[in-house]
Amino acid sequence: MIFTSPPYYNAKTEYSEFLTYDKYLAFIKEIVEEATRVLIPGKFFVMDSSPVLIPRIDRNHSSTRLAVPYDIHKIFMDLGYEFIDDIYWVKPEGCWLVSWKRQKVCS
Repeated sequence: MIFTSPPYYNAKTEYSEFLTYDKYLAFIKEIVEEATRVLIPGKFFVMDSSPVLIPRIDRNHSSTRLAVPYDIHKIFMDLGYEFIDDIYWVKPEGCWLVSWKRQKVCS
């Protein structure tokens, strides 16, 4: 089994080097191709991915949501993989700082 969580397309600059979405998908395809080369037939490849929101540049424009999992799914299908199922990773709400208490609160 291979499980990977590649960098997200629009991650902070220290985590992502992709100038365009097409270059990001080409990078993902390279990962899947290399993994396919070493993966034993009949075993599983799991890739963590998530839709990405491209923020609007100003109030006159809309934000754009990229359906990254669907584009990655196509890469896998084009390389001959069989889709088994989605696994939903439910993450906690996160933490925030309550400034007047100077305390971190996590849900």
